[in-house]
Amino acid sequence: MRRWEGKRIIVTWMACLAPFFASVGATAENGAAIYAQLQRALAQEDVETVASLVARGLDPNVSDREGNPLLVWAARRGKTELVSTLLRHGASVNQRNLVGETALMAAAYGGYTQIAAQLIEAGAIFDHDGWNPLIYAAMQGHTAIVDLLLKAGANPNRASENGMTPLMWAARNGHAAVVARLLTHGADTEARSDRGYTAVTLALSKGETAIAQQIEAVRRQKGLPPTQLNLSIE
Repeated sequence: MRRWEGKRIIVTWMACLAPFFASVGATAENGAAIYAQLQRALAQEDVETVASLVARGLDPNVSDREGNPLLVWAARRGKTELVSTLLRHGASVNQRNLVGETALMAAAYGGYTQIAAQLIEAGAIFDHDGWNPLIYAAMQGHTAIVDLLLKAGANPNRASENGMTPLMWAARNGHAAVVARLLTHGADTEARSDRGYTAVTLALSKGETAIAQQIEAVRRQKGLPPTQLNLSIE
């Protein structure tokens, strides 16, 4: 992290802590101690202390030293109760960290279905171009979250910045169940990444012949021509 980014995070921290200091009668002198207490609680994954500070007035949208909002921090670690506490106290469900990840993306990557459901119910945005929750879930093979997102209306063909769709990621990483779900929901088998790969060629590149055959079977049902290298998978 750049030096100025670290300073920006600290300034943001202090701005977010100001209402909390006032609510508990804190002064500038002990403000740093409270800041240190919160940082220590985060480092130790002391959920009870974090929840207590939020319940006492800490801005739930504050970020940790790495720029992760508390909601992203909690979702990434599967802390269901803390996620509930943060949402109840007004945490912004779509707030992003420094690399653009939301709490729902963190939950999708980690496979935390209950948290993902909570966030969607709270209004989390799940259907957008670029890296998104469905790509994260497909990449990791989290079928339950893929089902959750597709049922909620996620577009199975939105690609990441490199042109990789959820189907490509699932095929590449050998997640047959996820591939099946995506195909059922209309995933485009002809889509190509920025480097010209399709879901079939990516599957073959990783030795996932069965998945390549699975996709080719759907293509045949739709009357599409065989994929390049089809002789290797018949």
